[in-house]
Amino acid sequence: MWTGVALQSDSPPPPRFVGLLAGAVLAPGPSLRFWRAGPLERLPPPLVGANETSPGQLRIWLAGDSIVTLQALFEQERGAAPRRIAEVYLTYGGRSGQGHTRTDALQVLLSGEGPARVDTTFAGRWQQARLLIARGDSALAAGNLERFGQVWREIRRLLAPARQPR
Repeated sequence: MWTGVALQSDSPPPPRFVGLLAGAVLAPGPSLRFWRAGPLERLPPPLVGANETSPGQLRIWLAGDSIVTLQALFEQERGAAPRRIAEVYLTYGGRSGQGHTRTDALQVLLSGEGPARVDTTFAGRWQQARLLIARGDSALAAGNLERFGQVWREIRRLLAPARQPR
């Protein structure tokens, strides 16, 4: 069984993917392999949790001259065990897919349909909240309280603090 680690360089900024180091103990003895990433090869942006979600481990495989990554986002309150998978994120080269299952994510990746990978960093969530606030403002200006309520729930889901266990 092979075990590996992805290596990245933070200097000079921005961080960039350098390569993948893998090792195994084979019949002839220990073996180490290093795959150097091409200049355009990038890892997907970090997946971070929000109020009631947490990211799983980023899995990386070599596929020809590219890498395949897989990462799940779990529904999970802080300090509790994961309840279920909320989303699965899959990348191959410059393509990405996301869905509720691995199969859904793969279908989106292969078809090229669906949304681009969501930026779950704090800055990404803040930008998403700003867009939602603008939609809510438009709904209020149009007198559409039902749409405003939908947008307000999205904003709360995005920014509200996690519920504390009782």
